[in-house]
Amino acid sequence: MLASLLAAAGCAKKAGGAEAAPSPSPSPSPSPAPLVADSGDAVTRGDSVFTLNWNPDAGLNPYSCADADNLLLCGLVYETLFAVNRDYTFRPVLVSEWSCDGEAMSFDFAIKAGVSFHDGSELTVWDALYSLNTARSSARYKSRLRAVSEAWVEGGRLHVRLSRPDADFPALLDIPVIKDGSAGASTPPGTGPYLPGEYAGAVFLKAFERHRDCESLPFRRIYLSQYPPEELVAAYEEELIDLVVSDFYEPGSPEFKGSGEVRKLDTTVMHYIGVNAERPFLADAGRRKLVSTAIGREALASEIIGGQAALLPVSPASRYYYEDIAASSVYPDLSGALVKNLTEDYDGDGLLEYLDGTPRDFTLVFIACTEDPANLMAARRAAADLRAAGFDVKLRELDRRAFGDALYLGDFDLYYGTIRLKADFDLGELLSYGGSASWGLADLALTPLISRFMAASGDGKTEAAREIYAYIADTCPIIPLAFEQQLLLTHRGAVTGLNPTWQNVFDGIAGWKAAF
Repeated sequence: MLASLLAAAGCAKKAGGAEAAPSPSPSPSPSPAPLVADSGDAVTRGDSVFTLNWNPDAGLNPYSCADADNLLLCGLVYETLFAVNRDYTFRPVLVSEWSCDGEAMSFDFAIKAGVSFHDGSELTVWDALYSLNTARSSARYKSRLRAVSEAWVEGGRLHVRLSRPDADFPALLDIPVIKDGSAGASTPPGTGPYLPGEYAGAVFLKAFERHRDCESLPFRRIYLSQYPPEELVAAYEEELIDLVVSDFYEPGSPEFKGSGEVRKLDTTVMHYIGVNAERPFLADAGRRKLVSTAIGREALASEIIGGQAALLPVSPASRYYYEDIAASSVYPDLSGALVKNLTEDYDGDGLLEYLDGTPRDFTLVFIACTEDPANLMAARRAAADLRAAGFDVKLRELDRRAFGDALYLGDFDLYYGTIRLKADFDLGELLSYGGSASWGLADLALTPLISRFMAASGDGKTEAAREIYAYIADTCPIIPLAFEQQLLLTHRGAVTGLNPTWQNVFDGIAGWKAAF
């Protein structure tokens, strides 16, 4: 159900920075309006309790569990240091205040007082440190936290030093907080609004009486049932399961049909076409933009990827996605005078040539991995779009090893790629010189622009964001295509007031209203 995508590791130079005196953190932004669902026809409920799917053998350890349904439940059992909103702003959850130095390299956090774990013990700063270090060594979170060079407790506060600037570092701290020393447990103690319970053979999550939102929770119990993947669609359609998440793009993901409500969850998984700027035709930014213009993103996003078309390497849901800059990243059409100065079918053979003293034929070698079937399908559609525009495209479909070798050797003009960006939209690994995914990159000017964006805050962040995205729109070092979305499905009218995010569909559950 939930996609498991590998995030590439960033490379950064280690540096230090002086810490400023702690100051109160800004007030969190108000929560956005509840996400409105696309609705089907009304249905009659098959049961009278709210029930979710789970795997009793997989446990509820947010750092070691690999079961998608159980990981979904972890959003009810565990709270995080910060939460990421739908627009990728962030707000504190178990942090009461924080500050950072002027270089955005050193942070300190005060942990909220009066918070209880499910075992009755009180949350301390040592639990926060333990959870951060557990996340740093876990397969699920270590990539996003690679820039953390040191973490320690001093003066009753959690201190973190980074190896590179990141003013939005708290956006990466939506990591589950567990009790100190409990990482090896099947279900470590958490501080979330629900905790596991069982009575007379029924398994459920019950409202945690010592949680600050206990009286506002929509359910006193959330029942858990076990259905294997091949039975889950029927269980949902018969209303034996009340909420599911479907990944449109994940091969083999169940297709849920029937009446109900569907909410789209924006992710940071970007599909793009990488460009080898050292190839003669693609060395020119105008010609790269021409290639970008020829691809029909809307159809690609809706019919194959299952997401939102994008012209910039940042989610359209983000406050950093500027529509005016996005529009400038492609030509208005493929028939204008400017375009004809870049390429033209000079010899009438139906294929474009470009001028280099004299007209020159060219072929775009486009590589895609055969072991990612959905990516391969999308690459074939993009290649067809380019051919329709007059480009001579040779699509090479390679196994994973050959694909990796071609990237390493630069044996390509274009490649089809996906990357899971972090919530701070750091482009370092993709567009910085020496980045782990910067195949074919030849523009050294991008690295300082990325560093400036990462270090900036406040109004300076907006200026830095517009500067880097305007530069990317002008020079087209990669060709963004779309960002994946997931689908959250509930039965019509069963619950309202949902404010789900990709990271936690139960975010803000205290504001839900149940119809039963």
